[in-house]
Amino acid sequence: MPPATKFNLIVEDSLGRLVGEYSFDQASLFIGRSKDCQILLSGDNVSRRHARLYVVDNQLFVEDLDSSNGTTINGVPIERAAKVRVGDTLGVGGFSLRVRSGPPKESTRPALFTLQGLGQAAGNRRYQIVEKNTTMGRGPECDIVILDESISRLHARINVRANGVAEIHDLGSANGVYVNDLKVKSWELSGGELIRLGNAQFRVEMPVPWAKATDEITKRTIEIKSSHSPVIIALSALIVLALLAIFGIIYWRVGPSTQVTPPVVPEVKATVNVTDMLDRAVLEFEAGRLHESDQIIAQVLELEPANEQAISLLARISDELNAQALLEAGTDAIEAKRYEQGVGFLAQIPASSQFWGKAQTKLAQLLPIVAAEEAAVCFGSSKRSIDCIKIRALQVRIQELLTPPKKN
Repeated sequence: MPPATKFNLIVEDSLGRLVGEYSFDQASLFIGRSKDCQILLSGDNVSRRHARLYVVDNQLFVEDLDSSNGTTINGVPIERAAKVRVGDTLGVGGFSLRVRSGPPKESTRPALFTLQGLGQAAGNRRYQIVEKNTTMGRGPECDIVILDESISRLHARINVRANGVAEIHDLGSANGVYVNDLKVKSWELSGGELIRLGNAQFRVEMPVPWAKATDEITKRTIEIKSSHSPVIIALSALIVLALLAIFGIIYWRVGPSTQVTPPVVPEVKATVNVTDMLDRAVLEFEAGRLHESDQIIAQVLELEPANEQAISLLARISDELNAQALLEAGTDAIEAKRYEQGVGFLAQIPASSQFWGKAQTKLAQLLPIVAAEEAAVCFGSSKRSIDCIKIRALQVRIQELLTPPKKN
């Protein structure tokens, strides 16, 4: 029997934005709007159970399940079931599903760590984290797309600091972020944690830490010391007895000393001024050097874990790192001409953030570009086209974001 052919399905929305990738061989996959579908597509033109993919003798087939708007292969509607060849594109309610052979291509960049998906919602697949900022959610703009109704469009973000420390942040999701069944806003990951976003669960798999090797060395050292401890104790006792005998002979011959022993001056140890450290952390924070401020706060919390000012500043740093990630993601999307996605990221930066001004500048620079596209797309009879409606809606959205909030 020949080995099973591995099919790779690349799903894109009507604007050509990546929604997700699926790899399968002998499985039967349902496509539709219902949450029990393996390929979940959220769209008004998608039926609850729209179509089914299945494999027979290494040949892929698609079956339309009496959907309202039908299923196509390369733009041609199918009646019921039809054979699908590698390179074909399936049409389902405005979504395109391109068929490729072989598993999805893995990134050639080394992974910082890995998320192992557990269960159907997480796709039962491994997600390699290769970027310092990785977004997770249902929206196509996310780096890790999770097609489940319990997942918010932009659900969470994973941030890897310069020192290698990884954190997960809740981006205001509806169903929250849980680490080991504890609901968190932000959490530092060390490996082995169980992360839950809505119905999707992931296991954090970190590279083998140096600390583990260090622990092994320490353990062996303790074992070596323990094995020789009786000999060491015996030798120590003999040395002490010999010293006592020598001092006894000296005292008997010389007599007690008449020299007055000077008083012992207590050693003055340098004390760490937590107040000065907090002041420096605030200065670094206000200067936009968030990671430097974060490192100082970490030192303060080691000395005073309950320091309220440090805890408060740590929360502000976390919020600003989130805003910084949104600014970077928005900038990257705009440079790639994914304007709607970029505006979506920038719109989430609060006015209280130190990055809000930069977000406003990006939006102001984008507005004339979108206006020019609107003029080109909405020319003549094209004013009622979907593309025209979308570009005009985006233009209005940018103008709203650039309008100063009204004061009460």
